Amino acid sequence: MKTLIIVLALFACGSQIKEESGMPTERPKDFTLRYHLDGGMRYYSENININADSCVYNINDGGKITHRVFTLSPKEMDDLYDMLRKNKFDNIEFTTGSQVYDRGGVSMQVGWNKDQQRIQVDNSQMSFVKKNWLNEWGTICAYLEQLVKGR
Repeated sequence: MKTLIIVLALFACGSQIKEESGMPTERPKDFTLRYHLDGGMRYYSENININADSCVYNINDGGKITHRVFTLSPKEMDDLYDMLRKNKFDNIEFTTGSQVYDRGGVSMQVGWNKDQQRIQVDNSQMSFVKKNWLNEWGTICAYLEQLVKGR
């Protein structure tokens, strides 16, 4: 009987535990996102900096520089933030391995509270997003690419 009570108590406690998010439930007013795509051996890079006041999108394609400044509406900012939370950006795991030469890729950082709180995910150079997170990572990257396309 004691065993049954203990098991039920543990089950009740376990069912109360929720997956905690490192990101606030609501988008902070000073939410920022930084995205960097490195072309590796190819002379190519993209940088996206997003915040509530303005957004900057820079492309360097073989020395040809494209610079775009745009803004996102509060709804677009909320949708971006919700998409990051839905895809568990703050839970995406990545590993850093041995020396890798000329590997490009994407690194991304979100921040808030005057950038005192930050979460970074890196899938470039010597860092690799773990296989069980590649779907969420791909969804996030595709969303950002689509968001800035044509701006």
